[in-house]
Amino acid sequence: MPNALNCDEASAGYEAFSLLNYGIDRNGNHNPSFLVAWGSGQNALLTYLIIPLIKIFGLKTIAIRLPMAILGCVSLVILYLLLRKISNKKLAIIGLAFFAICPWHIMKSRWGLESNLFPDLILIFAYMLIKGIEDKNKIKKISQTIIFIYYIILIFNMVFFARYNVVNDYNLIPFKSISNILKNGNTYSIIINIFGNLFVFMPLEYFLIELFKIRKFPLNFIISFLIILLIELFQFIFKVGVLDIDDLILCILGMMIFYICYNLINKKMHSKKDDN
Repeated sequence: MPNALNCDEASAGYEAFSLLNYGIDRNGNHNPSFLVAWGSGQNALLTYLIIPLIKIFGLKTIAIRLPMAILGCVSLVILYLLLRKISNKKLAIIGLAFFAICPWHIMKSRWGLESNLFPDLILIFAYMLIKGIEDKNKIKKISQTIIFIYYIILIFNMVFFARYNVVNDYNLIPFKSISNILKNGNTYSIIINIFGNLFVFMPLEYFLIELFKIRKFPLNFIISFLIILLIELFQFIFKVGVLDIDDLILCILGMMIFYICYNLINKKMHSKKDDN
């Protein structure tokens, strides 16, 4: 958990305290729908969610951060239910497991930042939309599209917006970074850099197969390669990450492993149906 309150967290907490006790924000506005905050504006929903918790716990860190923690847990359940709607129980559990250990989701759920409500509210909206549609084919298509958009937002945040320092480095020697990490890295760095790169784009491979119907291996491989290459180049151009050929190798390998396993499972499932 972050060691101290972010300035926006503190702002939202104080606004909630002010509204609870005086009915106005710190700028004297009565029950505002949008907060002035530091001058650039701040969404008010999280502040209103914090008010009853300040009443219970007082003006403390737990009161400011608890709404996002609760919503982060609720979104895990919503994602599981959504995946159950469009697939099966096994895939829903796998998706839930990925989401539960995703660093982006964990950090988002631990910070009381008002904009962090957006992804969870979109997920809840998506589930309610799917619940309201009876056509199973439409449900599958719409839900896949919504989850794909959610996944792209997550990837963009991890790849482009998660770093605040300028990175201007590259590695074009195959397996150099991998060997360095395996020899000198700790368990955490191995998990993040090796297994993280293997697994992070596996959901993208699912969307290429099911949502975009790119099922022929040569075309699928070329598109997967170009996507990861573009991400690596963008990271280098905008100085938000290392251009590393080993990342390219690991990401493509992970996607192709998923492609092979997914197609093998589908073939077995279809053969069982034919036998029955």
